[in-house]
Amino acid sequence: MRAAVGGAPTTWLTPIVIFVSVMANQAADAAFVVMIPLAGALYAAAGRHPIVGIAASFAGVAGGFSANLLPGQLDALLLGITEPAAQLLAPDWKMNIAGNWYFIAGMTFFMVPLGWFITERVVAPRFGEWTPAPEAPSPPWART
Repeated sequence: MRAAVGGAPTTWLTPIVIFVSVMANQAADAAFVVMIPLAGALYAAAGRHPIVGIAASFAGVAGGFSANLLPGQLDALLLGITEPAAQLLAPDWKMNIAGNWYFIAGMTFFMVPLGWFITERVVAPRFGEWTPAPEAPSPPWART
């Protein structure tokens, strides 16, 4: 996450966080454990409200759970459902694990702008400006 947003302007923080969170679904449920708090810390380091970062990452991980640019474990699960269903209509139908790839790749490009719009236009304005407590330590990566 840090490498993805290191040199990016602050205006691109939300779409990058959402995209990286969607792509983190390759790690299955670990994305929920790692990406969401990491995004909150990243937003805090950027001077934005950390709850907005948590919401953006949650939207990417949960909302884009079946979206990705690379085939993953969900595709194997979908293959076990899709192939028998297709064989009801065409008994000789054979499918591979990338059979749903066009859909999941397309959903990635749908989820990022949608999550970006909702985060910046609906969620972020409800939280307003954020200033950390004076006694709150800054994260190690934000120190110079």
